[in-house]
Amino acid sequence: MKTKTARITRLGLLSAIMIAMSYLPAGYTNIGPVPITLNPIILAVAAYTTGPAGGALIGGVFGFTSLLQCFGRSPLSTALFGVNPFLTAVLCFVPRIFDGYIIGLLSDLMRKRSVKPMINSYITSFLSAFLNTVFYMSTLILLFGNSKEVTDLRNALAPSKNVFLFVCALVGAQAIGEWITTTVIAGSVGYALSRSGLNSSNASKSTS
Repeated sequence: MKTKTARITRLGLLSAIMIAMSYLPAGYTNIGPVPITLNPIILAVAAYTTGPAGGALIGGVFGFTSLLQCFGRSPLSTALFGVNPFLTAVLCFVPRIFDGYIIGLLSDLMRKRSVKPMINSYITSFLSAFLNTVFYMSTLILLFGNSKEVTDLRNALAPSKNVFLFVCALVGAQAIGEWITTTVIAGSVGYALSRSGLNSSNASKSTS
């Protein structure tokens, strides 16, 4: 019971931090058409310490903060929301929820395979940011690849119409910085929490 309460409290705190970050420059920074975010840090910590369910929940909060960018905060997100609000909501929520769930599963799998906590934490953290980029861009192209807004960007950034070059140009080198930052910060925080016993495996053992 205490473990369940602690997990709920932890998820509530991480959700509050995620929402607060959306109003700070560290949360979303518009460098180019796509906003760069450090919210995968929170997502990685949640998935590592609470498992796939907690990762999916925080992924949903991440999606909510992403949806907020559609109201004048991000030029691309605002334009896409004007094209199709429903598909834009799908773009904001689905990749982030899926990201949190997947990295939570992978983290638990590594834990069951006795992967060292430090390695587990850093791999989970890297995948949080990397898969966020992959899932978001894949969904963007799938849902809005034929829209005027994305077509214009594609023609401007990758005249050859090569999808891979377009994605690289759109996310830019900033995405690599996002991956490195998330890996270092979230990896360190997750490992510190694991040493204090705050992770999904310890939680499950306590409740069994």
